[in-house]
Amino acid sequence: PSQLAPDVISNITDYAQDIFDRGISLGNRPNVFSKVGDSLTVATWAFYPIGWGQQQLGEYSYLQPVINNFSSEIIRDNNNSFSNVPLAADNAWTTADLLDPTKGDPNVCGANETPLDCEYRITRPSIALILIGTNDVSTMDADTYRANLETILDKTIARNIVPVLSTLPDRTDYAAPIDEFNDIIRTTARQYQIPIWDYHNALELLPNNGLDEDGVHLSYPPVDVGEWGAAANFIGSNLGYGYNMRNLTALQVLDAIWRQVILGESS
Repeated sequence: PSQLAPDVISNITDYAQDIFDRGISLGNRPNVFSKVGDSLTVATWAFYPIGWGQQQLGEYSYLQPVINNFSSEIIRDNNNSFSNVPLAADNAWTTADLLDPTKGDPNVCGANETPLDCEYRITRPSIALILIGTNDVSTMDADTYRANLETILDKTIARNIVPVLSTLPDRTDYAAPIDEFNDIIRTTARQYQIPIWDYHNALELLPNNGLDEDGVHLSYPPVDVGEWGAAANFIGSNLGYGYNMRNLTALQVLDAIWRQVILGESS
């Protein structure tokens, strides 16, 4: 599909603008974002190929300026926002892991510092892209998830970082909880007046809703492992895969926020 589902990014509010402006005045970096989540965020298919300059934009060439903007500043280990290994994302993580000081990287995080706080302290982003909950559906009830999500947002906003909440992909073995958790994500984001990245909505256009054969992880083009750039190819049939749509919608989300919040353009 060449067109995205409607409302992939919504709810970019004046409050988001206020958070951003306050953050910049206090030292947050306008051309840096943090990645927060689980395996869908740390997988080499996601974000990294863009940071390595491997994207093929096709009809989405208008996204090159936002790639340039968020590739321009080094965070750690000679990596930019796309290619940086996040401190607040890891395989199989839940919202509880983001808030657990024992999960922080001991090489860079304090003994009593949560992975989320560690990521924000070191990266000093202006924006946080948050996709978390795929593993929560099998480990916790909806009320616990909501409370954890609110704590994550409170911590993010307290550091004057604009949180962008992403809805979850489908998970075939937990279809009903995924729907319930996505309702929580949308409702909570509206209550907090922060942007909503409706990734779930975009995936509904794809074969198997963008999922791999296991019904949990995202699909990717049929290439040899190591050809990571294939997931940043947005031409033709490549957009039928979940990781390609993850990368494309991430860029569209960043572009909308960059233009409306950072550059001050009208929507």
